[in-house]
Amino acid sequence: MINLIILPIISRIYTQGELGGYDLIVSSADIFLTILQLSLMLVIMLPKEEEQAVIVCKIIWYFTLAGSGLSVMILLIVKSRFQLFNVVTPYSMGIILFGCYLVCYNLQNIYYSFTNRKRLYSVLLWNPILTAGVNGILSVGLGFLGWGTIGYLTGTIISYIAAVMHMRRYVRPFAGKVNLRAAKETLIQYRKYPMVQLPAALVSSVALQIPAQFLGRMFSASVLGGYTMACKLLSVPVALLAAPVNRVYYRTLAGKLNDKEKAGEFAFLLLKNNVLIACIPIGVLMIFGDWIVGLLLGKSWMISGTYILIMGMMYLLKYCSTCMSGTFVAAGKQNISFGFSVFTLLLYAMWGAITSRLKLGVLEAIIFYTICASIQELTNLLLCMYCLKVSIIKYLHFVLKYIGGSTVIIYLIYAFRQWIQWR
Repeated sequence: MINLIILPIISRIYTQGELGGYDLIVSSADIFLTILQLSLMLVIMLPKEEEQAVIVCKIIWYFTLAGSGLSVMILLIVKSRFQLFNVVTPYSMGIILFGCYLVCYNLQNIYYSFTNRKRLYSVLLWNPILTAGVNGILSVGLGFLGWGTIGYLTGTIISYIAAVMHMRRYVRPFAGKVNLRAAKETLIQYRKYPMVQLPAALVSSVALQIPAQFLGRMFSASVLGGYTMACKLLSVPVALLAAPVNRVYYRTLAGKLNDKEKAGEFAFLLLKNNVLIACIPIGVLMIFGDWIVGLLLGKSWMISGTYILIMGMMYLLKYCSTCMSGTFVAAGKQNISFGFSVFTLLLYAMWGAITSRLKLGVLEAIIFYTICASIQELTNLLLCMYCLKVSIIKYLHFVLKYIGGSTVIIYLIYAFRQWIQWR
């Protein structure tokens, strides 16, 4: 919420290119972070003995330090032939900050997971507020000084350090000494996470970062900045509304899975009863997106209003998917989850290849991406319904009536608004 409050200030201090450059760096970092975490972050919660949880924390931490350091060295050595991003000058400073981001992000996540393990919920409540506050103050200050992308990235890194310092008052995830034998035994015990779940997580991470990487590299950081700003605004109703629904869904679903028919009926009714709630804020953003963006962010960001109009209904589908998140894990269908990640990767790779081959413009590329992303979200919902034994006919009727109907109504209202303005 703090990030949303300071967004009107940030958008008037930083240009689309500067924020797009930051998004490109963070997008690249997400792929590296998936590897560096070894899919062990959730394992911190599992051991009964705290000593073993400390071992897991140290394994992630040492691998993060080694992996980040090695990555920075290689990227600096090959910089004359290959550059991970070209949005920061000087590039070497950008790579060093990139390495700092990897280390600080993972360190903050280790502390957060360990604090969660200790059930210090009051600390977890205030920690994100502190992080967002520090990030906002530093980003605004460094932006006024003209630091651009480097300033915005520096603010993020320091905010992670502040978060760690806050949690360190209450927990010590690296306490004590760990011998190599204990670390080896722990790795063997939880080997399925880096060996089985890591490949699935990496495929999923690469797939989800393709749009940002492609738009930033094929077009420009400015295009990426406008696109990601539209995504941030559309994500607000999804995050605020879908998160509490998903908590109720996942907790209740686990108790109903012995009877798939009851579980499927519960999931379908929950989805149907909540989808119309999200239609209202997303519809308002689509219909009045240009006016809202102009007022909130400034006239230089008006293109984001156009992107919102294009991508809005895809975010309604994303809202539905977020509500159903965790279905594959709860139903014990991790193989379907991995297959879906591969499907997503191939779908977005096809989008990038066709867009490049046909030399589509920015708007055409985003329209095509919205179609592909909508197919991906519809497929995800279809697979969730399949796992819970929901009738496919019932699901298709839901899509046509609620998603399709809402889409038609919203675009008709938008067309009517444009007609009135034209007159």
